[in-house]
Amino acid sequence: AEIRSPAFQQLIDDMFETMAEYQGVGLAAPQVHKSVRVFVAGFPEPDDDEGDEPGGPQVALINPEIEMTSRDTVEDWEGCLSIPDIRGRVPRARNIVVRAFDRNGKKIEMAASGFTARRIQDDALHDRRVVFAALLVRRALLASQRGTARLRLFAAAGHHDPQQRDRALVGDRLGVA
Repeated sequence: AEIRSPAFQQLIDDMFETMAEYQGVGLAAPQVHKSVRVFVAGFPEPDDDEGDEPGGPQVALINPEIEMTSRDTVEDWEGCLSIPDIRGRVPRARNIVVRAFDRNGKKIEMAASGFTARRIQDDALHDRRVVFAALLVRRALLASQRGTARLRLFAAAGHHDPQQRDRALVGDRLGVA
């Protein structure tokens, strides 16, 4: 598809709208049933240490190519709009460089680390039909959003029994209260 065509620009606009509607921080074209290599993302402000507030710049990356700039990886919780309400711990490269085209067809290169690098890696893999759940280190680290909230309450209450912890974490996914 021609990047500057009205149809392609509309696809990008629609993807940003869909991402916002579902409170996502990234969305890849395959997630909206389009077979093109593009994703949109909202990145956190530079001073957002947690990386969970997408109030910073929004970007569309077309035909992204990712290069890991170190062997250092970090494992953290992720979710995906393709699998609503499920979270899992996924290892990702801590530092990357991404080369792509922006929505105007201009070649860009950007270094990314932390949450921004995680976001780019997740969305770029959708081009290959890979979702975060396929990358989990251990399936036991997959939890529902409701279960994760219960686990936080459980930990805050000072409980440490592993069986009770696991039940709190995955109970609703398994139909256990």
